[in-house]
Amino acid sequence: MFRQRSRVIALVAAVVGALAALTPSAAVGDQPPPSDTSTPSTFAWGAAVIDLPWTAAALPDGATCPGGRIAFTANGGNPQSGAATAGDHRYTITLVETVDVSADDAREAIVKLGCYDDAKGVSSEFYYLYYWHDDRPEVRDYITATRNFAGGRHLVKLVDGQLGSISLKQTDSTEPRTYSRTFTWTADGLVPDAPFAPFPAIDTAPA
Repeated sequence: MFRQRSRVIALVAAVVGALAALTPSAAVGDQPPPSDTSTPSTFAWGAAVIDLPWTAAALPDGATCPGGRIAFTANGGNPQSGAATAGDHRYTITLVETVDVSADDAREAIVKLGCYDDAKGVSSEFYYLYYWHDDRPEVRDYITATRNFAGGRHLVKLVDGQLGSISLKQTDSTEPRTYSRTFTWTADGLVPDAPFAPFPAIDTAPA
């Protein structure tokens, strides 16, 4: 009886092993792991491997920019700025500055992530506030965006992080005006003192 049971167990184990080899999980190792560091001040954003903080970000023409894991390559001479190409889209990453915005005695990173459809001439650049958790950068909050589209632009011209807040200057190409806004850190995250009047939806994080 014991010998027969052992044969059955061995057969089941062999079948389970064969099925496991056919599952998509076998391909997980094809992607590089996300970048990590124990010293955030020296983290090279331009050559980072990160999971984009969206599933399908909207572009100004109504199309979407896919999310997923992206391995950036640093631009020559600047380890904090990089680019990558995936499918029909070009992605960019830039460290804007590091500052303790949330006032928790640890410096955070203001990072600009861009997605470009060069064939259509449209793009969006999204600004995020990152912090470190278990040696990896994670999104603390979304800030705002820049949009380039046919016949117009909504541009972020200046980002100035401070203890407890982020100040911005933004422009709209359809009118000669600069909008100065301040995002204050609160229990609910970053809250702007006023919407971006030409396009308030720019403050909504991509899904």
